[in-house]
Amino acid sequence: MKIVGITKGEISRTVYFHRLDLADIVGLDSTAVLIDLPDGVSVDGELGDVSLVVIEKENLVSSFEAILEQQQGFLGAIMFLGILIAMVVLFNTLIINLSERDREIATLRVLGAPIGRLGWMMLGEHLAIGLIGGVLAFMFTLVGTQALLSSFNSWTFYVSISADPVVAMQLIGIVVFISVILTPYGMRRIKKMDLVEKVKDLSQ
Repeated sequence: MKIVGITKGEISRTVYFHRLDLADIVGLDSTAVLIDLPDGVSVDGELGDVSLVVIEKENLVSSFEAILEQQQGFLGAIMFLGILIAMVVLFNTLIINLSERDREIATLRVLGAPIGRLGWMMLGEHLAIGLIGGVLAFMFTLVGTQALLSSFNSWTFYVSISADPVVAMQLIGIVVFISVILTPYGMRRIKKMDLVEKVKDLSQ
């Protein structure tokens, strides 16, 4: 028998050889033989002696659960980092938006526009920015994840993803929430705006 490969991982350690060699040993043309033991029956030494590999389902499930917990922790850290990046990007967008519209907002205030109405206008803009940004973020996340998984997929290992409406709504909701909670900062900037200086700029 010729051993063609050996793998060692957290799930299992496997020795690979040609399936025809296995067929000569077990008398079946197959790559693996699964035995379903009845309740109360455990793997004994005799089964191990006549078997090439013995993998208990409980150990396999526990190994998968441990790996899934590690992956969930890793993905949670990435999600937290993504939320921080979204806050920074939206905050910068707010600053740029206010800086470019200082004259417009100052003109509205000089003409007697109430601060409350300006606040509602700003809130609507932030809702639109958050909604559009959330949809685009979900689309880019889905495409990026598919591209990342495609680099790992092969004929022996394949993982696919599908869009979950609940996850999509959560992601969009987080982006919209971050955009909305930044509105008070814009209102504070409007209240502290020096209208005298702005009027001088407009007169020039």
